[in-house]
Formats: sequence, structure tokens, C-alpha cells
Amino acid sequence: MNMGVTTLTDKKKKNFSEKVRQALKQYLLLNKRLFKRPSFVVILCLLPLLVAAMAFAAQSDSGIVSVSLARRDPADAKAAEIIEKLNSTSRVINFTVCDTVEQAEENVRSGKDTAAWIFEENTAERIEKFVADPTERNFIVTCCVREDTPLLRVSCEKLYATLYAESTRPSLIRYARRTAPELDGVSDGELMEYYDSLNISNDLFTFSYVDSGASLKDMKETSYLVTPLRGLLAVMTVLCGLAVSMFWLQDKERGAFVWISRRRRPFFSFVYHLTALLDAGAVMLVSLYVAGIAVGFWREVAMTALYAVACTGFCILVRTLCRSLTLLGTVTPVIILGLLVACPIFMNFEIPLAVRLLLPTDYYLDCVHDFSRMGALALYTAAVFAVDYALYLVFARFDKSTA
Repeated sequence: MNMGVTTLTDKKKKNFSEKVRQALKQYLLLNKRLFKRPSFVVILCLLPLLVAAMAFAAQSDSGIVSVSLARRDPADAKAAEIIEKLNSTSRVINFTVCDTVEQAEENVRSGKDTAAWIFEENTAERIEKFVADPTERNFIVTCCVREDTPLLRVSCEKLYATLYAESTRPSLIRYARRTAPELDGVSDGELMEYYDSLNISNDLFTFSYVDSGASLKDMKETSYLVTPLRGLLAVMTVLCGLAVSMFWLQDKERGAFVWISRRRRPFFSFVYHLTALLDAGAVMLVSLYVAGIAVGFWREVAMTALYAVACTGFCILVRTLCRSLTLLGTVTPVIILGLLVACPIFMNFEIPLAVRLLLPTDYYLDCVHDFSRMGALALYTAAVFAVDYALYLVFARFDKSTA
């Protein structure tokens, strides 16, 4: 009796293994069919090329403004220290360190740089005088500008933050000596060591996600150039799905699916699209890690997998509504442009909620900032597949009635 049960169990395991083997075989055959299409390969190659282009732009001179830095006294150690801090901690602003004041001024006159920040003599003494009496007119830096622009005013915040950090040190010592006699036994060096341990950031821009578990590690100021990359990759994934929908219609016109029963055709359509979108999702996942904007391996895998399924449903819906290769090819650029505008990729425009609810990319980008939005993406996926199947039944009955 036990042997009979064991045999039955073995048969079930064998049948399951055989089904898995067949499914894997079908997946590989579909992949082989897709990779024979040059257009599909080109779209997949566009994903890493996009990452390479954005990474190259992030490494180049990509500041919002360019500023020359100079000091009137070449022996001014404090001015040299501040200039070194400015030049080494910011890539949002392109700094040019000049040997002379005349060179800095010439850079502004010639249009090479937007402005010049010239540190006056005895910078340390001037900072101490400012701390002693902030109301006294005591210039520390002279700014030469070609044109006073909003971007230049924003860049000045970096200068203010750096000078403020320098002034807070003597301010802390002055305040401690005047108001905290219990700190008399603490040396100035120990007070400065405590101050430095507070790790106060002077970054002009800081990028992070609302979900504290998804903070980006070691994100530099240049990352503002690669922040749209995730959205662009997500849109390119939709483009890949729409291209596969065109392949499906081409194969259908050639009669490549006549061997598949009508009852099984919706499932085969799902597998056909999902195979391509999983390929695109894998390339997107690798691209995110190469770009350094991934938020955790398993979280990325879960979001990418569910997004691939959601895009599958969305692309099948578009294909079902278009029903012709010509119409689908016409609306595809419109859809891609609509995704770039409606989804928060470059800017967050005021788009009607009814429109955003129809777009899988919007749900995916929400998941990056708040992982609990995965539930909304899952509901969207289920809803779009329900609509897909309902439209399939409607069109199948219509086709029968007109045959």
C-alpha cells in the first residue's frame, strides 16, 4: 500500500518536472524567435546605451552654472581651504580655480564662466570679525557676475553654506565660553571635534526616497542627471512590449497561430508578450545597478517582475483595441510621448488622475518611492487582464457573427 502511494507521488513529481521542462523549452523557443527579429534586439540594446549615455553625461561637466574661484592673497590659507572644499564637494556647479584675480575676472568677461567668487585678504580674520559683529560691513567674498540669473542665485547658496560652516566654528566657541562655564575644562579642539561629529551636510541638492528603507547609498550631487533614468527605462520597456504586439499581429496575418485553438490563444498571447518583457525587465534591472540607482536587489526584482506582467496586460489591451498593425504603429509614438509627459520622469505635471490610472509606468515609479504601492500595481495588473479577456470575448463573438 505504501509502495502504491510512493509510486503515485513519484508520477506526480515526474509529471510536474515534465511540465516545467516543457514550459522552459517553450520559453527558450519563443526567445529564439524574438531574437531573430533585429528590431527587438535593437530595442533591448537601447536600454544599456541609454544608461551609458546618461552615465557619460553625469561624469562630464554637467553643472547648472560655472564659477571661477580666486583669492587676492595667494598665501591666504583659510581662503585656499574654502576653495578646496567648494571645488571638491560640488558637481552641480562647475568650478574653475584661478591663480590670479585677473584670470577669474577675465573668465567672466569672456563668457567662459558665469561668475567669479574672489576671496579677500585675511579670510580667517574677516570671518572672526563677522562672528563678533554680524551687523558690521565686512566683505569676505567679492562676486563678479555677467548676468544675475535665478540659477546663479541658487548656486550662491553653496557659497553661503560653506561660509556659514566656517563661521559656526568660532561662533560655537564664543557661545560656549560666554554662556557655558561648565565647559571651561573643554578645549577648543575638543569642541570642534564634537561639532564635526554631528555630520552636518552642506550639499546643495540631496536625493532620497520617502520610504526610509529605499534610501540611495552614496548618491553624489551629479545624480540629478541620472534620476530620470529609471523612468526612461520603464518607458522603453513599454515600447518593447508594443513592438512585440506588432510582431504578434504580423505573425497572426501570416497564419502562424492557426495551430493554436481559440480557447488557448489568450494564454499563448500572454506568454508571447511576457517572454519579451521579462527579457526587457532583466536588461532594465542590470541597467539600474550599473547606473547605481537600484534600491535593493529583492525589491528591484519584485518591482521589475510585476511591472513586466503589468506591461504585458497593457500592451495586449492596446493591441486588442487597435486590431491592425497600421493603427498600432501609428498610436505607439503617441503612447510613448504620453508616458514621458504624464509620468513623473523629468517633471511632475498636473495630469488628470483618470489618465494616470491607466498607465503602468506611473504605478511602477510610485512603488520605487513607496513599496506599499505594489498592491496598487497588482490591482492594476489584475484589472487590465480582466479587461483584456472581456474584450477578447467580445471581439471573438463579433468575428464569428461577421464570418
